[in-house]
Amino acid sequence: MKSTVKLFKFGLILTAVIVTFSQIPSSFAAEVQRQASVVESNGKVEILKANQTDWTSARKGQILKQNDSIRTQANANAVLSIETVEEPSLIKLDANTQIKLSDLALEDTTGVENTLLDMAIGDILINTEPKPGSQFQVKTPTSIVGARGTSFRVKEYQS
Repeated sequence: MKSTVKLFKFGLILTAVIVTFSQIPSSFAAEVQRQASVVESNGKVEILKANQTDWTSARKGQILKQNDSIRTQANANAVLSIETVEEPSLIKLDANTQIKLSDLALEDTTGVENTLLDMAIGDILINTEPKPGSQFQVKTPTSIVGARGTSFRVKEYQS
C-alpha cells in the first residue's frame, strides 16, 4: 500500500512538472541564426564582416551572417539569397547601395523568421514569400518598411 501511495505521489509531481514546463512562453525557445549568400556580384561589391573594420571584395557563393554588411559601388549590383524555412528571400542591390543584415533570426520550434535589413543608402528590390507570424523589415534613416510576403522596392537617397 505504501509503495502505491509513493507511486501515486510521484505521478502527481511528474504531471505538475510537465504541465508547468509545457506552459513556458515561447520567448524561451531557442533562436537559430540564418545566413545569406551572394548569388550574383557584378562590378565593385564589398563585404564588411561583423566586428571587422576592412571591407573585402565579395565573391559569388560567399556566406553572410547576422550583422555583416554589403555595399555596391557605382555601376555595380549584387543579389543576395537569405535562407528561410521554405523558399529563400532574394534581395537585389542596385548601384551605390549599402545594407547591414541586422537580424536573421529563426525561432526553431515555430518556424517564425525575423529579418531586418538596415539600409544606409541605395535601392533594393526584395522578393520574399509570406510566412505566418514572420516579419521582413527594412530600416532606413527615414523610415521602417515591413512586409509579410511580397515583392517590394525600398529606395533611400542622401539629401
